[in-house]
Amino acid sequence: MDGDENSAVQGDIEFHQVVKDQLNAIKIDITRLENELSEHDKRAVGTEQTSCRYMINELSVHDKRAVGIWRADIQTDVQFTRKEQADSATDLHDLLSKITERSLSSRNPPLMLAMAEETARLILVFNHRTALTVYWIMAMENL
Repeated sequence: MDGDENSAVQGDIEFHQVVKDQLNAIKIDITRLENELSEHDKRAVGTEQTSCRYMINELSVHDKRAVGIWRADIQTDVQFTRKEQADSATDLHDLLSKITERSLSSRNPPLMLAMAEETARLILVFNHRTALTVYWIMAMENL
């Protein structure tokens, strides 16, 4: 090792020692502050924790029932949303079928383009899952 490398290593060692000393000083300060915490403060912290536990345990039957009702409402909303999605898929399929019938019967290229644009717009209006359902229904009908 030459002189530059040796001094660089020595600098790293000194830096790490300074950091280590600072960390030790911080640990000593924390320990001192914890020890200085008055008995009254320690008791207050314990009382606060006990109070929180008591409040949780003392939730009224009414509150517990309200939480149960809230959960049931969410489940009902989810079921209703699924039914709406199924209805939306049927409605969208009916619309797309009508558009397709009109465009195929007319053999009009501008109308075909308009049909494609309308189909894309309808797909954007409904969610992705509904769109996939409609594509599947249309594919099965065209087999």
